[in-house]
Amino acid sequence: MTWIKENYGKLSLSVVSLIVAGISVWLILQSHSFEESFAGLNATTVKGEKLPELPFETLEKGLQSLAQPSEWFEPKGASLFISDPYLVQETDGEQVLVNPLQEGSKPIHPPVPNKWFQDFELEILNPNILAEDTDNDGFTNLEEWEYKTNPRDASSIPPPHILLTIAGEEKKPVRLVFQTVLGELFQVRALDTKPTTQNVQLGEMLKGTKFKVVSFEEKYEKRDIGGSQIEKNVSELVIENTENNEKTALVKDVITDVGESLAIFRVRGEKGEIRVKKNVEFTVRGSKYRLVKTDVDGATIIDLKNNQRILIPYDASETISQPQK
Repeated sequence: MTWIKENYGKLSLSVVSLIVAGISVWLILQSHSFEESFAGLNATTVKGEKLPELPFETLEKGLQSLAQPSEWFEPKGASLFISDPYLVQETDGEQVLVNPLQEGSKPIHPPVPNKWFQDFELEILNPNILAEDTDNDGFTNLEEWEYKTNPRDASSIPPPHILLTIAGEEKKPVRLVFQTVLGELFQVRALDTKPTTQNVQLGEMLKGTKFKVVSFEEKYEKRDIGGSQIEKNVSELVIENTENNEKTALVKDVITDVGESLAIFRVRGEKGEIRVKKNVEFTVRGSKYRLVKTDVDGATIIDLKNNQRILIPYDASETISQPQK
């Protein structure tokens, strides 16, 4: 060790000399294989051989595809990160896990198909979904499905008449009696209005009423009274309602009630009532209708848009007396 410390410089020079000698030997050996490594470059070229054609058509399609922007296709049904809903349903006595959004699956809310809920993004797992009004337009989701309207668009609504029920009928009697003919005058007695007795000509109004005298026909009938044939005066005085142009014949000495009845309608979801006279137009949610009649079955109205006759049922919760047959 003492010698190394005293001759450190000589030792270092010896080590470096050995390394240089090793590298020199390696270079000499590599020079011998140099010619062999590049021998292939001197190979004779065979003339007449054709290079294979490059697939330019494929390359062009690839370039066109790269030039187009990437498209995102939204997955149908569930989103990319949210699974389809699954339910446990009983099938052939077994509990089976089913996807209600799969085509042909059993309806969860019959008769509405499951796809309808998917199309309009409604909560298919909500047990009350058909009774709810998703777009707050006054119609249930079931009614929207029945009439093929959009349950998420308040401007897309079923026909408004389905909101109607009839609460009852209100009638104000107007009893008239045609009594006699006095020359060109006709004597009429009113039992419910004033004046009680008045003499009018053809074309004149009956005071206190909405009726006008329009025509007169003198008529007689033979009737068997006590075994004798007696000729009875059954002449008719025809009056006309100036509001709806409805005509009524007043037979001599017979009490005739020409009073108008009012149908009382309720509109679901709205306060108040609609009182409508026979043959008079009325409007519900922008649609026009006309009352035809009321009877024990309900009120018959006509949709003036398509001339369809519609029966409006009585409100089951009402206690107002209904007309008798």
